[in-house]
Amino acid sequence: MPDVLISSGPYQASIRTQGAGLNSLLLNGRDLVDPFQPALKPENYRGDVLAPWPNRIEDGQYKVDRVLYEIPINEPNRRTALHGLVNNLEWEITDSAKDSVTLKVILENSESYPTDLEFSVQYSLSNQGLSITISAVNVGEKRAPYG
Repeated sequence: MPDVLISSGPYQASIRTQGAGLNSLLLNGRDLVDPFQPALKPENYRGDVLAPWPNRIEDGQYKVDRVLYEIPINEPNRRTALHGLVNNLEWEITDSAKDSVTLKVILENSESYPTDLEFSVQYSLSNQGLSITISAVNVGEKRAPYG
């Protein structure tokens, strides 16, 4: 799970390839976000990309086009599937510069999701701060529920 460091002017950021999550954002060496702490995984979703949904799926089940999909329950005390399916995947770095990094991953269709989605996230720093751009493209053959 290597980290990618980017910087611009007084800003520095650290992004992890697992889940394409923001580990830290610093301004002149001072934390602007509560830094990611690996020891708190998986209960803590700090900095994670939460897709294809950011919330809870009750009982870890949902239907699309009359097909039932089941997602592993990762919040057992509430019997819910929490925060999507891409935050534990290893993302590929597709572009990297001193002040930016772009990562992508394909979520493949499975018993948990009906189609293939290609995700891309770009982290860019400038003298104004951090910009994050996330995209999702349905590269599969079925409808893609997305939140």
